[in-house]
Amino acid sequence: MQNLPLANNLRVLRRRSGNTRQELANELKIHRSVYACYENGYVVPPIDCLLRLCQRYGLTLDELVRDELC
Repeated sequence: MQNLPLANNLRVLRRRSGNTRQELANELKIHRSVYACYENGYVVPPIDCLLRLCQRYGLTLDELVRDELC
């Protein structure tokens, strides 16, 4: 299932924060390739991961998943 706004938002937010995929993967306790799948839209992150990302970036779930942030 692809969620292109989510994938794009994850990429934009990571780049704005100056983090690498590896750094975010470490923070989320997942493998870097799994995080890459999130950013590429191949996999939708589980809800607990989405909530941690919302908290990290100070966004609501709606903002992260639906709105285009770029």
